[in-house]
Amino acid sequence: MFYLIEPQEHHLYESSITPFVEELQSITVFKGEQDLQQATFLLLKKEIKDVCGGLLLLKQKTSTLNPEVEGYLRSFCPQIKEVWTGSISFQMSEEIAGRDFDKICKILYRSLYEELIVFGIRENITFLCLTMPLIEQLSINLLGLWPYMFEVRPSAASSGALCHGILALPGPLQGANSFWKYDNPLQDPNFVSSETAFHIFWAQNCDEINTV
Repeated sequence: MFYLIEPQEHHLYESSITPFVEELQSITVFKGEQDLQQATFLLLKKEIKDVCGGLLLLKQKTSTLNPEVEGYLRSFCPQIKEVWTGSISFQMSEEIAGRDFDKICKILYRSLYEELIVFGIRENITFLCLTMPLIEQLSINLLGLWPYMFEVRPSAASSGALCHGILALPGPLQGANSFWKYDNPLQDPNFVSSETAFHIFWAQNCDEINTV
């Protein structure tokens, strides 16, 4: 459902990357001055009619994060200076509504999370710091699809409101193929350990992480 576009492949997908980045910038999900040469993209293929968008993955300094997210990370491991971040934006036709909207969202966000599980295993990470428009966050939370460890919601709902959070990712022992035994991943009893793994990871590796 998604194209995984590595840094060395940017030139092959420039016609898709450019409008997506411009959309992220227009809704202030992503700052234009950031260097995207090392970014990885997960962009939606043209399988779902009237839906486009995706996610931009980039390793960034913790100092660039939302202050509350940065503070949460610092409380567990003050030495960490860089984390993987994700900027999300999807655009849907206004004609998609009701049950069709719920169905598409469930397929869309479930598939994206599966991609993030694979990415997390590849990069050996147990969490991802995300930024997205409020509408994306509301859709994800309504369906109960993603296991957040920490969330920052805007104090007031507006068209330009952004949400920030830390998304838990299961480790390589759990894997991507066996993860969806449940319609709702939060029902999976093993997922408690994936959230706890974040705290265990910092406790065991905090002193070994190289600072930048």
